[in-house]
Amino acid sequence: MDESKYFTEHVRCYADGRVERSNPKSKTPKWRPANIKPQSTGYFRIGIDGKGYFVHRIIAACFLGLDIENLVDVIDHRDGNPINNRVANLRITTKQGNEWNQVRAKGYCWHVASEKWRASIVVNYKQTHLGLFDTEEQARQAYLAAKLIHHVIPERNYQ
Repeated sequence: MDESKYFTEHVRCYADGRVERSNPKSKTPKWRPANIKPQSTGYFRIGIDGKGYFVHRIIAACFLGLDIENLVDVIDHRDGNPINNRVANLRITTKQGNEWNQVRAKGYCWHVASEKWRASIVVNYKQTHLGLFDTEEQARQAYLAAKLIHHVIPERNYQ
């Protein structure tokens, strides 16, 4: 079994994304999987002492050193899957870094006036035109190539 880390005295988590809790009223507490509730966003949430927490933030607090009260720091799921809360899949980043990790490419569209596919990318809040292309795939590839250069996801390491 993986090493566990304690979030509170009665809540502990594992590097594989599991969260367990014990009954604080029991003299001999038994650890059981936490009752986590999926949200409409796909993320799991857990109630602790009357307050709700996202499971990925608890895991990041235990293993990555996240200050759970600092809501400026965002937890990014590297694979884009909100229920994969393994430590290896999580990173502390900025809101912009999290947005840059979108799985679906969004940097191209049909340009009516030219009757071609237009690719562009936003860097430092400014849109940069990448070109007009005959096929959707060419525009997509131009955007993805620019994304590799300009959308380097910043990571914050607290340990």
